[in-house]
Amino acid sequence: MNFKKILSGVLACAVIGSAFPYYQINCENITLNANAEDSETTQKTYGLFTYEINENTLTGDREITIIECDESAEGVVDIPNEIDGIPVTKVKNAFIDCIKITDINIPENITDIIILTENIESENESLLKSINVDENNKSYSSADGILFSKDKTTLYKYPPAHKGDTYEIPETVSNINPAGFFRCQQLKSVNIPKSVETISIASFLECKNLEKVTIEYGVQCIESLAFSRCSSLKEIDIPSTVEYIYGGAFSYCTSLEKANIGAKILNSGIALS
Repeated sequence: MNFKKILSGVLACAVIGSAFPYYQINCENITLNANAEDSETTQKTYGLFTYEINENTLTGDREITIIECDESAEGVVDIPNEIDGIPVTKVKNAFIDCIKITDINIPENITDIIILTENIESENESLLKSINVDENNKSYSSADGILFSKDKTTLYKYPPAHKGDTYEIPETVSNINPAGFFRCQQLKSVNIPKSVETISIASFLECKNLEKVTIEYGVQCIESLAFSRCSSLKEIDIPSTVEYIYGGAFSYCTSLEKANIGAKILNSGIALS
């Protein structure tokens, strides 16, 4: 099977937080609608967006989920806070293949959003450099164009064309979202603090210019494909606090010459294959 198709499936599962049988995935942020049978959906368009109106047949409450953005979108894109008086609360993986977008502005009402502009089946690079969140949003925040949870304990998305070649993840962060740094083109050096217990699945997948990764003492787990296809990565030091390195964590790191792995590794799977 084509490797990119395999990665595409794994990445899709990771991004939406679904269970995938061969990979450990953090599913804390999955939200299930227990009353799906009590809602009706209508699909419409608004400018660049295709959206669904979800109406609770019991309460009459309505909210909007954006499900697609036109691939022709470019430059700055403002997600509407409401459409025809109905709040926009969710954005599914609507921005796939919208590689010409440079900035995404997230309004107050958004409670759930997935931002992935790159299609793993394509070699095209995204121009997305900044994600900005309305300060009144209760679920998300942003700092220097990077998307976080409101309390900044989760780093959701580092834009792939974000300026600067070094980044120190804030010590408030305990969770890196799956594919959070996917295909970051400028990034050459990153510091992962001890506050991050797990480096999630596909976190730094295909960061082709990433040369140096500093993993601080305290990190416990490196999940599947975390640094896969980081073709410029030459050496990595893994502290003794890391107990698990899952399959393919450093696969296809073609320049990797040395990996200093701590003595406490309980499961290294096929991490370097």
